[in-house]
Amino acid sequence: MGSSLEFIETRLQATRDAQTEIAADWLWEEMSVLQWDTRVTGFTAKKAAADTQEGVMLNKRALFETTIVQMHDLTVDGVKMARIKWRKDEPRKAILSTLSADGGGRDKVQAEARAWAAVWASFDAAWVPTPGNTLAAFNTLIALSETQENTFKMEHTKWREKAEELNDFAEACEELCVAWYGAATTVFPEGTPQGDMIRSTVPTTYTPPPAGAPNPLELASVEDLGGGQVKATYGAGGETATSLQLQWEVVGVSPGYSHSAVVVRPQQTVAAGVAGNVVRFRTRAANASGEVFSTVKELTLG
Repeated sequence: MGSSLEFIETRLQATRDAQTEIAADWLWEEMSVLQWDTRVTGFTAKKAAADTQEGVMLNKRALFETTIVQMHDLTVDGVKMARIKWRKDEPRKAILSTLSADGGGRDKVQAEARAWAAVWASFDAAWVPTPGNTLAAFNTLIALSETQENTFKMEHTKWREKAEELNDFAEACEELCVAWYGAATTVFPEGTPQGDMIRSTVPTTYTPPPAGAPNPLELASVEDLGGGQVKATYGAGGETATSLQLQWEVVGVSPGYSHSAVVVRPQQTVAAGVAGNVVRFRTRAANASGEVFSTVKELTLG
């Protein structure tokens, strides 16, 4: 896919908006306004599903890796203490010399732990090398790591499936947007009100973020508080930005994200419009190397 998901989502929404605005003059035969709406809703839903599953997967990975670190540390301590304890026992010294506790990867940590547990059981299963580090507890930790690994792999597979489904859907959306733009700009040449509107509001060229540009600041949610007040809640990102802004546009009233406020984490409230306005929000993260924007979130003010 040549464009980012964020760019495709922005182009899809802009295409839908442009088609809605010129619907009285021309409708593309392949897609009605309702079908564009369905595409926008579908994109949002598939992206949310992929993001949610990615969060589940990352949580399972974190649990697994925490266990791996603990198991590695106990293996290091156990092997070290065993070499001290049996330093004058030549046969056991020889066996211990075959063990390692170097780590270097999850699979290797697990293999080293299993090897150490087997030697430990054969030498003295009741021995406790460090306080609380019993063979039974160590074997339970090994079994836990295996269960956590299987769970992580399962959730990773689910995430990949949802991510691939989103990418396929995004590619199809991008193809439709490109085709619509070609048809619309043929029907409405430059210099016509419709043609100029289309060319000025629908993005057509994806430009990758410059090297060194900050990560986008995630806009976790926007909540209508009534009276034109909206609460924006922020997630991760934007760590290397020197400027963070919340930007918004009021659809049909003040397009172009002409409203902004300095980001106040973890959440802040802004006056965004009046009841009935449809408002779109995004964040802008910038530094000397460039700027990036978050995914757009939309709501209707009550």
